[in-house]
Amino acid sequence: MIRFLFNNEIREETDLSPNLTVLRYLREKAGRCGTKEGCGSGDCGACTLY
Repeated sequence: MIRFLFNNEIREETDLSPNLTVLRYLREKAGRCGTKEGCGSGDCGACTLY
């Protein structure tokens, strides 16, 4: 299970693939289709979470 704050709302996800990226989560699960991919290889840091 993972619990996180998303748009000032607590979300809990229990059945996520370990291969699911944050980008795919935002686009496919959260419906945030305006989110775009940066470099796609992890070099630019756009996919970094903190």
